[in-house]
Amino acid sequence: MLVRKTIGTVVLLCLSPLWADTSTCPGGINVTPIRCQKFVKYSKNSLTINNLKFKTPLELGGVVVKPEVLEHAAVATQVLDMLQFGTCQNINAAGCDHSLRAGLIIKRDDDLRCMSYLAIALSAQTTSDGALAVLREWLGDCGIRAQQGVEQKQPANKGLPLDTLAAQLRKAREEATRQDPLLARALKEGTHFDLNKYVK
Repeated sequence: MLVRKTIGTVVLLCLSPLWADTSTCPGGINVTPIRCQKFVKYSKNSLTINNLKFKTPLELGGVVVKPEVLEHAAVATQVLDMLQFGTCQNINAAGCDHSLRAGLIIKRDDDLRCMSYLAIALSAQTTSDGALAVLREWLGDCGIRAQQGVEQKQPANKGLPLDTLAAQLRKAREEATRQDPLLARALKEGTHFDLNKYVK
C-alpha cells in the first residue's frame, strides 16, 4: 500500500487532457497528437513537479537538506521537462512514421518517469538524511540522463534553450559535488534509482 506523505504544500495543477483529435494515416491507422505541456516550475521559494510543490530550502525534521544538491536536482528536472516537451512536439511532427513515433514516445516516457519518481520519493521522506539519499541516487541516474540529453545535438532538441540549461546544470553539478562528496561518487559511478526503496 502506497502512503503519501507531503512536504510543504501539495498543489493540484489543472492539466489539460493529453490527447487531442485523432487523424487517419495511410492504411487506416489512427494517429492521435499529444497536447504538449511542461510539468516543472522552479523558483527560489519552491519546486513544483507534476502536482507536488516543495518549499525551498527543503527542511525536514528541523534540518535543511543541502541546498546545493536540491538546486542540482531542480535544474535537472527543468532539463528533463524541457526535453520531454521537445520530444512531445517531435512525436506530433512525426505524423504517420510509426517507428519514429514509438521511439520518441519511449524517450518521453523515460523523462516523465524520472520527474515523477523524484516527486514521489521526496514526498515520502520525513528526514533530511532520507531526502538527501533520494537526491543523490536520483541524480546518479536521472541527473546523468538530463546531462546527456542537453549534450546531445539532435534535431529533436532544435529550438530548445538547451545551451543555457546545460550551463546551469554544469554549474549546479559543480557546486553540489563540491558540497557533497557522496553525490560526486554517485555521479561518477552512476546509480539506478529504485523508487520502491524510498516509498513504503
